[in-house]
Amino acid sequence: MLRIVIAILGVCLLGPTQHTAAAENNNSSSLFSTRFTHGDGEYEISSVRLPWFKARNLCRSLGKDLVSIESSAENIAILTALSSFSTESFWSAGTRLYTGPNYFYWDSTGLSVESYTNWAPGQPDDSSDYVRIWHEYGHQWDAAPDTYELLFICEWHPCV
Repeated sequence: MLRIVIAILGVCLLGPTQHTAAAENNNSSSLFSTRFTHGDGEYEISSVRLPWFKARNLCRSLGKDLVSIESSAENIAILTALSSFSTESFWSAGTRLYTGPNYFYWDSTGLSVESYTNWAPGQPDDSSDYVRIWHEYGHQWDAAPDTYELLFICEWHPCV
C-alpha cells in the first residue's frame, strides 16, 4: 500500500515518467494538435472533427473529458490557445440534455454552467442542447446540435 501511495505522489509531484508520456503520445498524438495547461488542468485540442457524443466518448476513453469552462481565467487560457483557430468551432462539455430548456450544466462535472458564462449575443437559444465554443463570435458560446462535426477540447486534472 505504501509503495502505491509513493508511486502516485511521485507522478503527481515529479510528472509522468518518459515511458508513460511516450505511451500516451503513441496512443493519441494523431488525434490532437495542441496541448496546454492552466492551473492544475491539462488540455488538448483535437485535430479531428466529431459529433458531440463521439468527442465526449473519445476524451473519456483516454481518461479525460470534454472541457468545462468554470472561470474567466480558464476561459482566457482557452481563448489564448484557440487564437490560431479563428475559423474553427469546438465542443465543450456543456449540455442541457437531461435537464430541460432552462438549465445547462457541464456533463464532465455535473455543475451548472451558470457559475461562469461566455454566451454569444442571443444565446443560449432554444434550438439545441450542446455548448459549442463558436468561432463566429470570437469563440463565445452558443447552443448547437450534437450532430455537428467539430473540433473539441479534452481536459483532465492528473493530480486531483
